[in-house]
Amino acid sequence: LSSERQRVQEEKNQLEEERRKLEQEKKRKEAEEQSQALEQEKSRLKAEREKLEAERLAMASRPKQESVTTGGASYTDTVTGMEFVKLPNGVYMGKYVVTNAQYRKFKPSHDSKDYKGNS
Repeated sequence: LSSERQRVQEEKNQLEEERRKLEQEKKRKEAEEQSQALEQEKSRLKAEREKLEAERLAMASRPKQESVTTGGASYTDTVTGMEFVKLPNGVYMGKYVVTNAQYRKFKPSHDSKDYKGNS
């Protein structure tokens, strides 16, 4: 009877060891998946930063122009790409409607939802 108890206890110990190893492996895999997801997000953000920087540089190189409609100065914002014209009263106003892409540059969390395939 005591040898049977000893054998059962050894089996319990083995099962507990296997359970511990499986739990460690599960945690390792989860950590690895999180690390991979983080690296992908870093890569995506780096590409987005590079794209935005290229857009800023392209916009910054555009010369200021005289506005045909108001006779005043106009300029293009280097961050959003929005064109502004100076009104006779000295106030600058956007030349065109603000696009979602331009607004997201101002507020990255902006989401106007999909509407007929457009966002």
